[in-house]
Amino acid sequence: MREHLGKIVLALGVVVVLLLSTVAYKVDELSDIVLVKTFNKITRVHVGSQSDQAGLHFKWPYPFQRIVRYDMRAQLLEAAIKETNTVDKYNVLVSMFCSWRIADPEAFHQRMVETEKAVDYIRQQLLAAGGTAISEQSMSALVNTDPQKMKLREIEDRTRSLMQQAMRMDQAEHNTGIEIVRVGIKSISLPGEISTQVINMQKEERNAEAKALEAAGQSEAEAIRARAKTARETILSFADRKAAEIRSRGMQQAAEIYKKFRQEPELAMFLRALESLQSELQKHAIILLDSSVLPSVGWLQTNRPRMADMKMGLAPASAPAKDDKKAPTTRPAQDR
Repeated sequence: MREHLGKIVLALGVVVVLLLSTVAYKVDELSDIVLVKTFNKITRVHVGSQSDQAGLHFKWPYPFQRIVRYDMRAQLLEAAIKETNTVDKYNVLVSMFCSWRIADPEAFHQRMVETEKAVDYIRQQLLAAGGTAISEQSMSALVNTDPQKMKLREIEDRTRSLMQQAMRMDQAEHNTGIEIVRVGIKSISLPGEISTQVINMQKEERNAEAKALEAAGQSEAEAIRARAKTARETILSFADRKAAEIRSRGMQQAAEIYKKFRQEPELAMFLRALESLQSELQKHAIILLDSSVLPSVGWLQTNRPRMADMKMGLAPASAPAKDDKKAPTTRPAQDR
């Protein structure tokens, strides 16, 4: 008996676990929506996001009661729309995505039963609404070099609005329990020949814009040059007037000076000589002075040693004897 006691306890444990699994279930607070059906009739609904409904619950075992579990989080699906014509007759291929969630669990279960059926239903609505929204726009609203002219957000909002309208019409008969959270455009592509046409169209738009900018620049440059020419002429005219006024005043003053010079011609010649001498001495010049013409030059040459001694603080040397004839002057050693 003791040998089989462990096996018996293990078997009883397995039976207890199996019984608990048939009568107990857990509701996750982050992801679960659980419906409890009693004889195929919904009797309880547990939404995990509600704090009082998350956690461990119990039910009667099958076939009396059973549970149906859904994901309450927003789910994402993608759909590639077939070639659609825009208003200006261009074919485009657009891939869109849709985010949706279960808003009414009971209505969703009664209408859709399974999530895969709901995904097919939403994809059909997305394809129809997206094709309609795109056909209402031009190619420049989808593909454009200027982001301000693109209307992708308007297309997404229009698609979501059309989907909600179609689903409300269906819900008038049977509520689907589905909420469309967001609709977006994933990618836009063009057939090969359409791509070439769009590229050429964009090139033409860019060339036209470049020409317009170039014309505006040339117009502005011409205006600047015209203003500069006008300002130059005004400045030159003013300068010419001022120069004429200065020349006139100078000629009047010169006339008055010439009158005085005619009264004193020697003074005029002397002033002219001083002016000439002053201008010449501003350059490197050597002037030779003749003592036979200027006696003071001879005196300076004769008294140069005494002036040098006086400058150095020495006693003056005795003056040389006067002689009518020119005698050679002996210079001190420091002057040699």
